Amino acid sequence: MRWATRKWVRGLLAVAGLAVGTSALANSPAILLPGGTVSIPDFPDGVALVATKVESFGGGLGPAGVMTEYVVTDSAVNPFGYHDMVFAFSLSLSSGNVAQVSLPGYAAFDTAVKSCNNAVCIEPPGMPPDTATRSADGDIVSFLWSTAMTTDSGGFVIYTNSTGYSDPPSGRIIDLAGDVSLVPVFLPSGVPEPATWALMLVGIAALGGVMRRRAPLKARRASC
Repeated sequence: MRWATRKWVRGLLAVAGLAVGTSALANSPAILLPGGTVSIPDFPDGVALVATKVESFGGGLGPAGVMTEYVVTDSAVNPFGYHDMVFAFSLSLSSGNVAQVSLPGYAAFDTAVKSCNNAVCIEPPGMPPDTATRSADGDIVSFLWSTAMTTDSGGFVIYTNSTGYSDPPSGRIIDLAGDVSLVPVFLPSGVPEPATWALMLVGIAALGGVMRRRAPLKARRASC
């Protein structure tokens, strides 16, 4: 009888957990896998600011303006971890148009995305992107506008499982004609790439083999 009661309680808790998980999905970023494309949700998200980078772009044939990047943490909706890094971008356009923003450096990390066009954003609301894609190798996350952005600003966010950030290479801001403006952006860091883990495991295995070979030798010497 007690076993049946415990089984019923476990089942009830499982159902309750499923209900809570389902309701939480209403405010969740879209998981973006390598080679994938997703529509971008939009909702408020309270976070703790870690670092800010403000960089101008333009001066050539491409669009011109200012990109502000906020590295933040402590996001309750980050699907990879509360204390993992989130990279939030606000694009303020002064001339030209923007059809795509491509950001490198995500190959070693899990990613999820959302737009940022609500009152909680630091920058004023503008025209957020509609979809996001990720390159087949996972390195480049791109945000795309179905109608090119020609208004004042647009915001977008990348959630990751990284535990830090590093100095930039350049993101690419691309207009309808394909002209490109470059802008420095922070990169995620702090999680070893799969190749690094593989090398570490091979090294540990090799060390274990050497130690196993040496142990009998030491035993024989000790018995002499």
